Amino acid sequence: MKTILIHGMGNTSADFQVQWQAATRLNCPVSDLIPLYYEDLMDSTVLSGLTRLVIKAASAYYQQSFSLAELLLADYLQDATSFMTNAKLRQDIANRLEHQLAPLSPQEPITLVGYSLGGLIAVWLTLSQSWLTDKHPLTLATIACPLGSPLQGIATLIKTLFPSKPLKRPPVERFINVYSALDPLSGKLKNLGCDLQHRIALEDRILHTNVAEYLTALAPLLQ
Repeated sequence: MKTILIHGMGNTSADFQVQWQAATRLNCPVSDLIPLYYEDLMDSTVLSGLTRLVIKAASAYYQQSFSLAELLLADYLQDATSFMTNAKLRQDIANRLEHQLAPLSPQEPITLVGYSLGGLIAVWLTLSQSWLTDKHPLTLATIACPLGSPLQGIATLIKTLFPSKPLKRPPVERFINVYSALDPLSGKLKNLGCDLQHRIALEDRILHTNVAEYLTALAPLLQ
């Protein structure tokens, strides 16, 4: 079974699967990992008003200065804004994935793992790209996915991507969501038909960048 890894923040390099130590964390061979890298497709635009709204909300949550919150979240929010508002970018990402999966046999099972913004991208792919769900039995796993974020600014951005409510369940065989109650850029996904939602407790305050802990929590849920 192949595992597709979709990264999150904008400062992630093309070798992000090594940085994640994903093969170790997910207990799968490196040869079975397919990284979907998209940072080179992103626009380097100035942060939008909606982005700044989210930064202010995060600053209040963390009880830190606006400048520090911006430093921590600017890359993520800039990419989130680009993805949610740019249809061509979304299609370019889908086309790249289709090209990467072309060598696979039809009906080969796939696990699609998306971290942070990557989780949002994974949900969008399963809802919008019928070639993906028609060709392969899919397990969808989102970790620290902003679809469940309690921050109003994030919710406002998501409405530009998914204007119709309520969202339907992605057409996948299994749907797993891992989140932390202390991570405001993640949360329990409501009305999406998750088969399993797992809340983890992390000790450090800035939780969203703790990819290793999220992957470790996900691994046994995929068995």
